[in-house]
Amino acid sequence: MLALKFIPSTQDDISWVVIVLLGILSVAITVLDNILPVWGTKKMGGNKKVVWGATIGLLVGFFLGPWGIIFGPFAGAFAGGILSGTKFLHAAKHATGAFLGYIAGLVLKLITVGLIVFFFVMALVR
Repeated sequence: MLALKFIPSTQDDISWVVIVLLGILSVAITVLDNILPVWGTKKMGGNKKVVWGATIGLLVGFFLGPWGIIFGPFAGAFAGGILSGTKFLHAAKHATGAFLGYIAGLVLKLITVGLIVFFFVMALVR
């Protein structure tokens, strides 16, 4: 969006207000994306080991492709729950909180990207 602002043919089609608001929204969603899995885990009753497990699961999941990125936090939170001595069903509940938090962050990022693409295309079409 910022690059389009400086192209002479699209310079007037993009408002600075839109660029600043999309930038603020992007930063806010990035922060929320890191907070939501932790919040979801704690909301479902998880402890620090479960949160650390979800974080480690996400990092390991990056090396396992898209499915690892999606299910890594769940597997890590579940492993953290089991290792902390939590019963199987409670560990699964805590891991579900991490997974739902991750999915909520993913949905928010997709919405933000959709808005950015919309404004980008609208600037090119005008």
